[in-house]
Amino acid sequence: MLAIERDQRILTLARRDGRVETVQIARELGISEIASRRALNSLSAAGRLTRVRGGAMLPGRDLVELVSSIIRLVVPTHEYYFARIISGAEWAAKKLGSGLVLGMTH
Repeated sequence: MLAIERDQRILTLARRDGRVETVQIARELGISEIASRRALNSLSAAGRLTRVRGGAMLPGRDLVELVSSIIRLVVPTHEYYFARIISGAEWAAKKLGSGLVLGMTH
């Protein structure tokens, strides 16, 4: 695959989802994660994507929107029934295409 073809496919994914992750690119394009990161760095340097940790997003996407989509959960422990609650929160975050920040008070 030529670099220009790879970049076009990455931009198509970014337009479809609003963001892309290095792991997703590697899986969908059949390339290594290192190649995926290099491609994102190249697209970012060209101003076509904004690089964020773990991936990239379309330029101009509001970071507040991205942060507000994160699920935050504080539990006293990961034992007992809290493990099921944490699993449910992870499932919900994945289903929503969001992130999960987990805190434990112990």
